[in-house]
Amino acid sequence: MERRTFLNNTAAISSATILSPEIVFGSKANSAIRVGIIGLGNRGTELTGYFLEQPEVEITYLCEVNRSRFAKATALVQEKRGKMPKRVADFHEVLQDDSVDAVVIATGMRWHALLTIYACQAGKDVYVEKPMSMTLFEGRKMVEAAQKYNRVVQVGSQTNSAAYFLDALNYVKSGGLGEISLVRSQIMERPIEVPQPPENSQGKPIPKGFDWDTWCGPSPLAPYWPGPWWWTKWDYNQGTINDHVAHQMAMIHSFLGPEPPKSVFCSGGVFYFEDQRDVPDSQYAVFDFENRHIVFQGSNWSTYMKTPFHTLDNVDGYGNWVRCNRVELLGTEAMMLIGRHGAGWQVYSNDDEPIAGGFGRRGDQPHVANFLDCVRTRERPNLGVEEAHEATTLCHIMNASLRVGGRKLQFDAATESFVNDEEANQLLRREGRAPWLIPESV
Repeated sequence: MERRTFLNNTAAISSATILSPEIVFGSKANSAIRVGIIGLGNRGTELTGYFLEQPEVEITYLCEVNRSRFAKATALVQEKRGKMPKRVADFHEVLQDDSVDAVVIATGMRWHALLTIYACQAGKDVYVEKPMSMTLFEGRKMVEAAQKYNRVVQVGSQTNSAAYFLDALNYVKSGGLGEISLVRSQIMERPIEVPQPPENSQGKPIPKGFDWDTWCGPSPLAPYWPGPWWWTKWDYNQGTINDHVAHQMAMIHSFLGPEPPKSVFCSGGVFYFEDQRDVPDSQYAVFDFENRHIVFQGSNWSTYMKTPFHTLDNVDGYGNWVRCNRVELLGTEAMMLIGRHGAGWQVYSNDDEPIAGGFGRRGDQPHVANFLDCVRTRERPNLGVEEAHEATTLCHIMNASLRVGGRKLQFDAATESFVNDEEANQLLRREGRAPWLIPESV
């Protein structure tokens, strides 16, 4: 089937699929949930393992445009299930198979929105990695698709399902901090060199078995060059800082609720690295709300800062809050410090000793389990697409402020646009590359 024909037909196909999800799942509560994994890089292969830990999951498809990436995930499926999954390069084959109940989207960020929309149109539930979208417009269309086709969409900021985070959330919701007036979010990491293609490079030969055109997808078709250079380009990614802050904004959204910001100011740039990157290695942002502020600071050059979840994800302990990535919630009665992927949480009031807290463990398995439970029950997941879109919107408007020179932007939540700033509004969506275009109507 041609791609355009597929897009025209998916709505009709899915309308039959989604009429009664309760019948599909509710009548066979102990039967398998058939899953296709799309994207088999490091994270996609990890998620293959996490889904296989759930006994009700049958992974029927592995989908990847780079043939060399099939081996590890295939071995995991064979070890856990004793079966060979179907291995395909074209995601259409996964979405056209009516026996597939859900898909996991672990591709590059440039593909997250479009594949989520396609999957919803095809009647599949979706677990999509974060950051969920490249632009605010993409995120809105993902929300519309999930709502229109009655799909469960879980976004992969897994801390939102971790037991320690849910304990901390309950503490905040019970009023333990009082009224929260200020939230501080910090992502400061060690330098990671990313080799860049030489300027005006014609690229290198594309490896056999690698569909480079589809890999680039909605982004520009670049000359092939190995390595993760694309992490540093706005056209392909939102940058390493935003990859991490998407986690923290999802946490903050759960703590504060759906209140939208009124304005944003972001300053920063490329101050440390000397290469061809255009995403920042330094950012500082302030979000104004009705009665509170969120302050974010991020960097990719801070050798003395620590990422505690690298060492505390599976052991009891707290990070050095002064020198680690964290979220701080400052209330009228007390303040909370919390890490992600483990590292725990602590609450301080007027004394030096914490008055509450708990150690942490990563939330990967609980997040997957929560998604699968919602596939059966049709309940809202711990980080559904609506909530994740509201959280990721903070990343998008922060980046827009930075990219227009660091000016303060007034945000109209009703229209999801900036007030009287056409230059900034143009950054809330992208043109894309045919045929991989985000539809105006999903």
